[in-house]
Amino acid sequence: MSPAADAIIGIAAFAGLDRKRGIAPMGRIAIVAGCWYLLWIAVVATYTGLTSGPSRGLAHALYFGLLHGAWLALLTSFAWPWVLPDRVDRWMDD
Repeated sequence: MSPAADAIIGIAAFAGLDRKRGIAPMGRIAIVAGCWYLLWIAVVATYTGLTSGPSRGLAHALYFGLLHGAWLALLTSFAWPWVLPDRVDRWMDD
C-alpha cells in the first residue's frame, strides 16, 4: 500500500470509522459543532461589518466575528436540541 493510503486508514481507525456505518458518531458531533461555530462567526462578522462603518474594514469584522462567534457558539451550544432539525439530530446521534 502507498503511504497516503496507510495514512487515511490510520486516520479512519483513530476516528473510529467503520466501513459499514460511515462517519463515526464523534466525527458527526464535530461536524455539527464546526458548522455551529461557523454560523456564529458569520452572523457576528456580518453584524459587525454592517454596523461598524467604513473606517473599520473587513479584517476588523472577521477578527471580531472569530472572537465573539467562538464564545457565542459555546454559550448557545446547549440549544442544539431546540434549534437543529430532527433529521440532523438523528444523524448526529446515530
